[in-house]
Amino acid sequence: MFKAFRNSVLAASAIIAVLPLSTAPVAGADLGGTNTPGPVAAQSPWTFAFTTYGWVLWLSGNMAIKNQKFDVQVDPIELLDHLNWSTLPAWMSYAEARNGPIGLFNDIVYANVSGSKGFAKALPGGNLVGGVSVDYEQATVEFGGAYQVWSGPSPALAGSAALDLLASGR
Repeated sequence: MFKAFRNSVLAASAIIAVLPLSTAPVAGADLGGTNTPGPVAAQSPWTFAFTTYGWVLWLSGNMAIKNQKFDVQVDPIELLDHLNWSTLPAWMSYAEARNGPIGLFNDIVYANVSGSKGFAKALPGGNLVGGVSVDYEQATVEFGGAYQVWSGPSPALAGSAALDLLASGR
């Protein structure tokens, strides 16, 4: 059930993130006729921003099996090799819509990593041999609204600044 809920949340978030792109103005060329200007479409007071981003990740730590410690070190190349490409392996995006002092935003982080590796460690009484398997899937969807309560010149730097109150959920 959680997987179905997660998939519906991801689909809804993707639609919300891409929706601003579908309302962007389209430029076209006049293919002939007179140069009489037509009616001017009203500009929407809404502004939209959408960006994707990425992180370069390392995993490091240790684990203990039967009181024997093992170091875990995974670099970014190994993580890229273990992304699950049978589905969407990773996605990170931020979308924002603003109309005057009102703003809406959405942030999505998703990763699907799987892999396995064997290990061996020599012990005084013999060898400890085993394997580790990882199947990791993460989906974080953040959404919220903001209201701008102040804007003006920046007190510390050249330019302007703004202060928003916001409420969000994750």
